[in-house]
Formats: sequence, structure tokens, C-alpha cells
Amino acid sequence: MIYSQFGEIKKYCSDQDPTTGGVYILSSLLLYASGTWTMKNKDDRKIIAFEMRCYKRILLVRWQYDRTNVDIRHEVQREETVMDIIRNSKLRLFGNTCRMPDDRLPKTLMLGMVEGKQQQGRPAQEMDG
Repeated sequence: MIYSQFGEIKKYCSDQDPTTGGVYILSSLLLYASGTWTMKNKDDRKIIAFEMRCYKRILLVRWQYDRTNVDIRHEVQREETVMDIIRNSKLRLFGNTCRMPDDRLPKTLMLGMVEGKQQQGRPAQEMDG
């Protein structure tokens, strides 16, 4: 979704420095509600790859050019990755939730345990016939 809207992002970029507008618009679109996401290692790698692909497209850097990710991040003036920002956002959300009163629903959902007992073992299979 975000990657397909690069025409719109490039349109909003300023003529003096086209990287600044595109990077900030991309960051705001990508990080919306990221504190609530459930992340896995596979997702981390995909998001970092997407971030670098977007930066390279904004800077018009082809894959044939021998440029490292550190060089690209330095050129767009982003020292931390999107994953670092997402981790900090999740920690901030967790801290805010922990400071809430005990009767608040978000705290109950995040820290609460479901009452009852779950059955052990494999679920029973129904026989059609």
C-alpha cells in the first residue's frame, strides 16, 4: 500500500531537498499505530528491507550501485532504523499501560489472565459419515 503511493510522496517533496519530505511522509505512514503491532523476526527483516527499498527509491539509487544500507541511512539523515522506532513505541505504550489504574480495560487486557481452564491435548476430530 505505502510502496505504491510513491508518486504522491514525491509530489509533496520540496524542490530544494526532495529526500526530506519523502522520508518524513514515509515514516509517518509506516509508523502509524506501530506500538500495537505483534512483531516476529520475519516481520522485522521485511520491514527493514522495505524501509531500505523506499529510501533507495526516494534517492534514485539502483540496486546495481554498490551502496551499503549505512550509507543510504546517512544520506537520508536517519541513524536509527524503523524497527528501533517501533521498539521504542512499543516500550512507551507498555509503560503507559502499566501506569494506568488497575480497573482500566487496556491494562486488564494486557496484563490480565483469562479465567477458566483450557483442555489439554489435540482437539477432537468430528467424523462425517
